[in-house]
Amino acid sequence: MNVDLTEDESTLEMSAFSQLLYSARKVLSEYLDPDRVAGEASLSMAEHKALFETHGASFGKYMPYMGYCQETDIFSFDDGNNYGIVFDVKPLATEGRSTDYKREVAIEIVKTLSNSFQEYDEADGEWVLQQYRWKDTDLESLADEAYEYADAYAKESPLAEVVLKGMMKKHFKSCAAEDGLFTDNVVTRQPFVGGIERTKLVIYRRLGPDSLKRKRKVNAKKELETLATGLEQSLKKIGIDLVRNTEFDFFYWLIKFFNDKPEGQSSKDYFENIVPKVNLDGDLPENVQANLFLNRPRYEAEENLYTIGETHHKLVRVNGLNGMTDIGHLTGEVETSASSTCITDQLPAGTMMCMTSVFCTKEFVQGLLNRKEAVSQSNLSPGNAIMREKIQYHRECLGHDHVRPTMTSLCFYVRGRDKDELHDRYSSVCNTLVSANLTPIQERGYIDPLAANAFIYNLPMCFDPTIPNAKKCLVPIYLHDVGNLSFFFGREVGSGNPLLLMFNRSGSVLTKDIMVKKDRQANAHMLVTGTTGAGKSATLVYLTLLLIAIKRPRLYIIEAGGSFRHVVGFIKDHGMTVNEKRITPSDPKNDYYCPNLCPFSDLVLLINDGVVELDDEEIQIASFNQSAAPDVRKTFTIESGISFEHLDGDGGSLHEVLMEEAKEEIESHWALIKKEQEFDKARVKAINKGESFTEIFEESEQKDRLGEIELIAFSMITSGEEKEMNRFYQSDKRYLRQALMNAGKLGYINNFTPNVQTVADELFRMAEDKSNKRLLEQQRVRLFDMAGALENYTQGFDGDLLNKVPANDDEIFPDVDVTVIDLATLAKPGKEALLGVVYVSILQRLNALAEKYQMTGRLLIKITDECHLVTKNVLTSLYIVKVIKLWRKLNGFAWMATQNLKDFPGEAEKMLSMMEWIMMLLPTKKEVELLEALKPLTDEQKTMALCARKQEHSYTEGCLFGADFNALFRCVQPSESLAMAGTDGEEKLEIDQLAKQYNCPHKHASLIKAYKLDRIRGVEPIRYEHIAYTGIYDEAS
Repeated sequence: MNVDLTEDESTLEMSAFSQLLYSARKVLSEYLDPDRVAGEASLSMAEHKALFETHGASFGKYMPYMGYCQETDIFSFDDGNNYGIVFDVKPLATEGRSTDYKREVAIEIVKTLSNSFQEYDEADGEWVLQQYRWKDTDLESLADEAYEYADAYAKESPLAEVVLKGMMKKHFKSCAAEDGLFTDNVVTRQPFVGGIERTKLVIYRRLGPDSLKRKRKVNAKKELETLATGLEQSLKKIGIDLVRNTEFDFFYWLIKFFNDKPEGQSSKDYFENIVPKVNLDGDLPENVQANLFLNRPRYEAEENLYTIGETHHKLVRVNGLNGMTDIGHLTGEVETSASSTCITDQLPAGTMMCMTSVFCTKEFVQGLLNRKEAVSQSNLSPGNAIMREKIQYHRECLGHDHVRPTMTSLCFYVRGRDKDELHDRYSSVCNTLVSANLTPIQERGYIDPLAANAFIYNLPMCFDPTIPNAKKCLVPIYLHDVGNLSFFFGREVGSGNPLLLMFNRSGSVLTKDIMVKKDRQANAHMLVTGTTGAGKSATLVYLTLLLIAIKRPRLYIIEAGGSFRHVVGFIKDHGMTVNEKRITPSDPKNDYYCPNLCPFSDLVLLINDGVVELDDEEIQIASFNQSAAPDVRKTFTIESGISFEHLDGDGGSLHEVLMEEAKEEIESHWALIKKEQEFDKARVKAINKGESFTEIFEESEQKDRLGEIELIAFSMITSGEEKEMNRFYQSDKRYLRQALMNAGKLGYINNFTPNVQTVADELFRMAEDKSNKRLLEQQRVRLFDMAGALENYTQGFDGDLLNKVPANDDEIFPDVDVTVIDLATLAKPGKEALLGVVYVSILQRLNALAEKYQMTGRLLIKITDECHLVTKNVLTSLYIVKVIKLWRKLNGFAWMATQNLKDFPGEAEKMLSMMEWIMMLLPTKKEVELLEALKPLTDEQKTMALCARKQEHSYTEGCLFGADFNALFRCVQPSESLAMAGTDGEEKLEIDQLAKQYNCPHKHASLIKAYKLDRIRGVEPIRYEHIAYTGIYDEAS
């Protein structure tokens, strides 16, 4: 049948034919194209349309963040009615603490939470408390922070960058490796993974329908601010610090959590640049939630996980408790027969814990019990009978006024770089929870249907308890169990000021800067103790590197044994100025001359101090002599030797008198510190109230120059031995004082520098003065004895050290970065008396330097290694008391290190009472007892000290005690400080063999040893150009 087509129909048919022909030609051309990629399919129409389609909503849409108040640090929700606040938490340290202490703290935490969070029913809207804990393994950024924290003057030296951005960054990176730097087989039985344990606290309240109806009566923002302020104050009294998060702090955390680390650049710098910030009106960027994700989250239903970028995320929910909770059950250190560990130690890398608690009413939980009871009465099975008994038990518990219930969810965010790693870590978390008496919902052949949603609603501020059935996702838990499970427990992390860079047992970095006022109460004087093998030398070398890199003080190291020779060579190679002195007899043939300390040269300053007064005639002679040539100067002589009232008898023994004077000085010192602290509190209080405060604290320690020199003289006379001191009396002390004053007057008026011989001559003159009828014969004998004893220090090696006058002060201690004094000859047996005198003479010179440089803002620090060699001398300890009490105001601090506390005399108690800080490395019970005899220790400090452990070639633990700070730390050092500190025979032999093998000095051999140690540790070593000539780097390549 023939049908005539219309013009339109004909056109349509030709168009369809043309399209078919075009498609055929296109397909043929693609298959016949010689450049066509094999297997590449052509684009389908559906794929082409998908290019222009919009994606579904991301789970970021569930996040309610809309605004942020910069004045109160409060976040506003997108509904315009509700508000939240976020805190960083510095948890309470539990390691080394007694059970009683932890129990008391747990009770206070529960009281604080109970008093802070008021009960509201569902219709009003309940309070929600969310806690998060994870380990931030971006330790490399901490090295950068330490460099930024360093004093400006320290950063002028290249050493700061070498130590902090080189050595420490390398060390932190190796510690933060996912497999850990080593496995702790002594304490935690887990890999030691470095990081920064971070804890967040999120508080908010979702107003219910009843509250919204009376909206004008509820100021939700003010209510939250009041609660937050009260909670901060209450927890601070317990020892838990809360720090409010800014919008930057909060979003920086979420961005790091949701996104992959960038390759080839600092993750800190990268993420900081993309953090959303509020504008001047306090508004967050539009669609701020989307800005938190660099890649769109994808949910994979078959495996019940989220994929964001290259990382896979999965949630483990806990169904309930299986037994009683311990105090600090999750994040505190719990001791077992095999180990002392936290749950956090056992969690795989990247895991974040979350606990969401809703403060519900008792009536709400009673309703749950009623429904359970109705189910249990359906039959008489044994299981239902047990359920009815439990319900009755919980009803009785809820009947007590002090018991509060919560509805709580505990879950764990697990992540992995691939699915195999994710599932391994998921299984590891589940196994850890089972061993901790927690019941995880494990996916075995099925998936947890609520895990995907729980992943979202457990995010900060996302849980909404006003939604019907929302609390069915939670488990009823008593508040005291929430307290035990809370993340308020942890391990000590210090103050956050990076000078001392140690670790705790979790691998978190423990920081403390005892040099700054906000990290100490009185001073930064410190005693470091450690028996043989405790790692004292290595720790001192490590602390020295940190001190110089971060503070760059004028550092004076007094040692015996050469523990610092390699580190001194290292800092010298990196641009620091160094003065090395070795106290041995002069050797003119080799152009070596021992230092001339001349401790009595300061006697002329007594006139400037006003201690010695001159009459008009004496002033006139002194003025003439100071400008006249030596051959025309007038000679002044002392006419009378006594210028004080006569004592009835000899008075008390010298030992008793000096002890009493020291006691009075210590009491006045601490009284002054207490007064100054009260003054500072009053000033801060006035400033906080907005009041003006113009008073100035003008009281200060008074320098007792004459008393200091008097102690030096008695050290020479008695050798610091108690039996010798008992031969002299209070009257002898006054005669010696007069002789010193006379010597100072003679030196000043006659324009010469007094020395030991000057004082001895004056004592002889006083003893021979027949005009003094009050001087008894036995007193004359003692004056002769004193003069004779002093003359022992005027000849030979002793005379060179103490009697010979130096050309100038810079000859002894030129102004350099580091001065090292090796006691050498003085550390040998039989030289104890001379050692004591020389040591206090050195302190005298350092005291003068502290006075000279006090206004420069640069610290002066003295480190004395093997200090028991000098503290054996009773008078040395008393002299240290006199000197270091003044240093606090002169920006000077003394660190004393010893491995032998038993050589400390009882008088050392007075010296230690002036030191705020005690660092004990691996203390034994005997060492704790010895220290307690010299300085009182609390039960908590003794318990903590005895908890310290050591793992050979891995770490040494110790304790740091301050006036208001007690911490158990773990010293895990970089290879460089370990290699530079080798002091035992085997280590010295190894350094010597390396020096011969690579034809280099010992200081460079120590860095070669560090290089090899890094290789053994699996760490990529640093290249130090000044040892490249040895060929060690060519050998490795």
